[in-house]
Amino acid sequence: MPRVYVKKKRQISYTLGQVKTAVKAVIEKKMTCRKQKKFLKPVLPEEVEKEIENCILAKAEWGYSVDRVELLELVQEYVKCNNLSTPFKDGKPGEDRHLSFMKRHSNLSLKKPELLQQKISDACDPFVVHDFYEKLAASGDVLSLLIIFKAKGTVQARWTNRELEYPGTVYSTTENGYMEESVFFSWLNKLLILCVESVCKNKNIPNKKVVLIMDAGWT
Repeated sequence: MPRVYVKKKRQISYTLGQVKTAVKAVIEKKMTCRKQKKFLKPVLPEEVEKEIENCILAKAEWGYSVDRVELLELVQEYVKCNNLSTPFKDGKPGEDRHLSFMKRHSNLSLKKPELLQQKISDACDPFVVHDFYEKLAASGDVLSLLIIFKAKGTVQARWTNRELEYPGTVYSTTENGYMEESVFFSWLNKLLILCVESVCKNKNIPNKKVVLIMDAGWT
């Protein structure tokens, strides 16, 4: 008589926080009980997910949006930097993990850039702006240029002209031609900080706090 194979079902355990989140989603009619069965167990600790949530909310509060790709790359960087063993491919979560994370943190929205909050709007008040610039001390020095090429790999010599360029010009490349995190931190450490230290030393300026003013471009 042939054997009849019965597939064993793997028991899945959930934390108390997951259960509460699932129950809340059902009560608020954001999810049905049937769909809640597909709720994936988190890989990262609950406190790490909460920290990621707070970072996203903080960026949105200041006018910087976070899209799905940036969120997944952030998790990938965290996993690799901490040498964590996860089921993620190359340390990067898949779409199912992303959806589960968003269900657990329903107060987040990665669909479109968040509008600037009231505190930033208040900072545009003319009285606030004038008061800021009255207290701002500028040295009059100009930083060297940073030019980013849209390319993979290193900068090619044929792309630049050392005889015609502005003195001290720095070059870099990114796949989309826009500023990326690694390029920004390289510019910050190798150019801005050194320039500020040099100006302070040459002009005998005591150690003071330095303000870096940037636009809120979502790119």
